[in-house]
This record gives sequence, structure tokens and C-alpha cells, in this order.
Amino acid sequence: VATLMITLLRENGIPAWYTLVSTHTFSSREPRPTLYVFNHAIVAYQTKDGQLHFADLTTDYFPTGILPGSDADAWALVIREGETQLRRLPNHALDPAVTRVELSATARLDADGNLTLDARSRRHGTAAGNWREEYLRATNEDRKKSLSEYFGGGVLSHLDIENFEFDNLDSLNAPLDMHFRLTAYNQLDKVSNLWIMPLPLPLSTPTQKSMFAAKRYNDLDADVLFELSPVRETVDFVLPAGWQLAEMPKDKQFSSPFGDYSLRFEKIPGGLRIHREVTFKQRFINHADFLAFKQFYLQMLDSDGALLALRQ
Repeated sequence: VATLMITLLRENGIPAWYTLVSTHTFSSREPRPTLYVFNHAIVAYQTKDGQLHFADLTTDYFPTGILPGSDADAWALVIREGETQLRRLPNHALDPAVTRVELSATARLDADGNLTLDARSRRHGTAAGNWREEYLRATNEDRKKSLSEYFGGGVLSHLDIENFEFDNLDSLNAPLDMHFRLTAYNQLDKVSNLWIMPLPLPLSTPTQKSMFAAKRYNDLDADVLFELSPVRETVDFVLPAGWQLAEMPKDKQFSSPFGDYSLRFEKIPGGLRIHREVTFKQRFINHADFLAFKQFYLQMLDSDGALLALRQ
């Protein structure tokens, strides 16, 4: 397919070349430019403005010009005259200008402690391509099971996906839009004269046992543990009539070489608005940096795990 695309581009006067890639499933470290380290070939082409772009036609459902996670930030060699140095491919998977997950939801708590979320999500770039690769091939039953695992991996428990609908699953270049409704049952615990519950966040940091190790001896691929797509999440939390917050939760914001995190709260009539943003800066974590990355992870886990105190 690379040969076909290169031929068609050249026929239309667009310079194009093979590009050898050492994908992340093979190695994330800078290789020596010898043939045996490359395990994939994609296309590089140059537009009139002189910019070099890349395309991987082995993906079935990715937007045009968006590289899948296996290519993003990988080492590559463009096969053209005068090209002697390896280069990093664009890191589309972590770039918020290209890839992100936007979610807005209304979360309503009832007097029995059940939380119903009505939400819309929009996925851009690599995040859209990854879901289309999975869900276009899946049955409706498999989609529901996968979504239950996806949204049930964070702070909310006892989830039931009541319904979901993709607006444009087969429109490859558009952001992927989805509406869903879920219920998280039995979210309240009584402590003295207060009711305690988790933050009503559909997207939150999952608990991963491997992140609690005292030491690591090999490098870590964080993509195996988390979805690394940048997240922009807003939830309007609506309390039952006669209920109120016992205290306003505190904002959290911190940055590290591994990512940026922000959690903000504002009062709204009858409830609370929650803004959460997460951006990862690295996918591969050197084993020597594991403890520093672990600290960043634990900060996210602790922030997402904050509890709300309510009065009836």
C-alpha cells in the first residue's frame, strides 16, 4: 500500500518517499540506522509549503494524516537523497492539538445513593482512530462490555451502561461523537451525620498494581496501563432536593516532566461543576525515572480519589 500511495502522489506532482520505521512494539530507544532495526514502512510526502507529512495506510479507520500509537514518536528514516539522519515521527498520540478526549456530563444523585450520568464525548485524532478500530468491528454486545470496563476502571463502581450511541462511527476523518447514559449504584456511605461519595467522574485514573512497585528494572510503556490521550472533562453534579455540600472541595493542579493535571470546582445552582484536565508528556518511562513517574501517578490517583461530603 505504501508503494501504491507513493506512485499516486508522484503522478500528481507531489514528492513522496518510503519511510522506514522502528515501531514502539520493537524498540523505543534510538537505533543505529541499519536495516534490521526497522520493522515497518510508511509514506512521507512533501506539500507546497515544504512541510513533510507522514501517512500509514495499514490502519483501517484512522483519520487522514494521523499516525497510530505504534508510529507516533517512533524513530524513522526517510529514504531520499541526502537523508542521513534518523528522525522522530510526529507524536500525534500525545499532542492535544491533534488528539484529545472531550467529555461533558450531567450527573444526578438520587436519595438512594444512585448516580445517573448523561454524557456526550468527542474523541479526536488517535483517540478517535483507536476506538473506530475496535468498535467498528465489534458487535453491540461487545461494545457495551468494553464500554463498561472502560468507564468502570476509575473511581465509580457498580456501573450499568443503560444506553449508548455513536453518531458517526463510520465517518473516519470527523471527530468521533458518542452519547451515553450510565448508572453507578450505591455511591453513598454514611459517616456520622454526613454522606460521603466519590467524585462523579466518568474518566479518572485507574488503580494499577504495577505502579506500586518499590523499584523497576526495565522501562515502562505507560500506554499499557492508561489511556494517554489528553482529557478535557466537565461534569455538572446535581444534588437531590434538600441536599447540600458540607464543604467545597479544593482545587488541585500540578505539573511534572511526565504530564500536567488540573482539577477545579465551582458552585452551580443545586450542585457542583467539576473540570478535569490531564495531559501526558511521555509514553515510555525510563526505569531510572520510575519512582518520579510513580509520584506523579499517585498524585493523580489521590486527586481523582477525593471524596465529597454531603448533608441531607
